[in-house]
Amino acid sequence: EGGGDKEGEGEEATETAPWGGYKGAVDAGPEVRARMARVQQSIRVLAAQWLEVSPEAIRDVYEESEEKEVEVAAMLEDAVRSEVTTRACQRRDAQARSKPDV
Repeated sequence: EGGGDKEGEGEEATETAPWGGYKGAVDAGPEVRARMARVQQSIRVLAAQWLEVSPEAIRDVYEESEEKEVEVAAMLEDAVRSEVTTRACQRRDAQARSKPDV
């Protein structure tokens, strides 16, 4: 009845904001969402290439994909993955060389 802005019933009902999210949440806007999508794809690329997922490696893939003007949706394509992981591979190789042999 009345169709208020509450979902569910009882004390655990949550209010929704006009833009579809929950009240109290912030609508990040398209620019922030695009950056978050690129970070997410960077993580997926690293995992697909069996590379370490670390803040440094994520930044490497993120920046390299931006510099090469790779669309976020294309980042997981086979040919593109190797293009945007060059720095992450170089970082991995440098770390491997710096570790003493056991």
